[in-house]
Amino acid sequence: GTELGSGKMLSARAVVSDQTLTKHFLFSQLGSVLKGLVLSTRQAIDLFQLIPEFDTDKRVAMVECVYNRISDPGNSYQLLQLLRESEYDQILQNLGFTAFNFTTNNPTGHHVLNLGKETERQGAVRLFAL
Repeated sequence: GTELGSGKMLSARAVVSDQTLTKHFLFSQLGSVLKGLVLSTRQAIDLFQLIPEFDTDKRVAMVECVYNRISDPGNSYQLLQLLRESEYDQILQNLGFTAFNFTTNNPTGHHVLNLGKETERQGAVRLFAL
């Protein structure tokens, strides 16, 4: 996709900063701004940091909207590290295991496996089998 330019970044910042939007409208509006575009992890972090820490629903919606649009997936773990464990778990449940962990379709980037979780143990077994 095309990189997110400064004009579209301003539009994305306006959407994320709008305290009147529900999580569903944030997801929809941000998705419209980002349609056909990719953004860097740094840009995603900049957007994420505009959302108040107490607004878990919007933090989750924003990450779900941008995660698969990140142009440098090897650095996307930096965005995930900003999440609370409950937020990460919710995003993992909504986007699915393959969005965050090693699969043959997602072999690049930085991956941290928590072997205490069944789905991540399964991923480690698949990785070891390669």
